[in-house]
Amino acid sequence: GYQRRVREEKEEEKKKADAISSEIKIPNNAEKLKKNIQKLEDRIQKIEIKQTEKDELKTVALGTSKINYLDPRITVAWCKKFDVPIEKIFSKSLREKFPWAMDVDDDWEF
Repeated sequence: GYQRRVREEKEEEKKKADAISSEIKIPNNAEKLKKNIQKLEDRIQKIEIKQTEKDELKTVALGTSKINYLDPRITVAWCKKFDVPIEKIFSKSLREKFPWAMDVDDDWEF
């Protein structure tokens, strides 16, 4: 499930980081060395930010508001009006949960 996928992604990122660290060549010139250190620090910062975002988002169910706070008839009417397949917005389980909403016209208003 989700936790396994997150664990696998972390392991993959670690493998990438290990591969990158094995590729680093140590230059003789002090300026080049300082430049390389700065590049590596920037990369580390980017990876840390990415990891923090991923950790913060894994507890948020992004579809919650669509399910709990938005009348599905509004979404269905919008999809019909703009020729967007309902399958792109609602999963099969949600379509089965809201069969009464699937019959609205494209000009339905709340």
